[in-house]
Amino acid sequence: MPEVPIFKPIILEWDMIKKTLFILFVSILPFSVSCSSGQQRSDYTGPKQTIAIPAFADLSKTSIARTVLDSLTDNFTTQLIKTGRFAIVERTRLNEILKEHELAMTGVLGESDAMKLGKLAQTPYIVLASINSLTIENNNVVDDTVFGFSKTKIKVRLTLRVISTTTGASVAAAEVTREETKSGIHMGLDSSTQLKLGSDTSTDNPVFDVILDASSELADKLALQRF
Repeated sequence: MPEVPIFKPIILEWDMIKKTLFILFVSILPFSVSCSSGQQRSDYTGPKQTIAIPAFADLSKTSIARTVLDSLTDNFTTQLIKTGRFAIVERTRLNEILKEHELAMTGVLGESDAMKLGKLAQTPYIVLASINSLTIENNNVVDDTVFGFSKTKIKVRLTLRVISTTTGASVAAAEVTREETKSGIHMGLDSSTQLKLGSDTSTDNPVFDVILDASSELADKLALQRF
């Protein structure tokens, strides 16, 4: 009498399990991909509000370089576009108007200038955003200015107001305060010096990262407001 392979039924059963799992995986995959890609898109489908966003103003008395403020403004603008709520006037157009009409010559745009800018740019609202305060505490363990290990405590406060260009009234406002401690090795100028000089690496340091995250949070808060 031939010997019966006792493991054959187990092997066949395992093959069936693998096939079943594969079918389930293939069935669920499109659904999971759809969900993940949906998280990257805005759920907002209503009419877009037209706004203009001049560059962030530096009210922190830390002499932050213009290149850093421009990068911060670009990130803030991008985050607002992603919400799907706003149509935003191009920065190049705004800069042309500011230069032509000599507005915000001090780097800070007041309400009267904001109204004038809005009318020239044909937008009903101007978003005035600023870095209100920025404190940087460096605790350098080894530091010869160019190379060292440091622990940096960063605290930044960003604010914004939305100005109606027809009435000059503030129709919305938001603020974000962010505080973090970063550790690491730095090669080159320290973070605070980079922000002041606007060096090539000024937007690639822990201080800028914290400010950038704060600007993204500020954009989220603005997107929740109705005006």
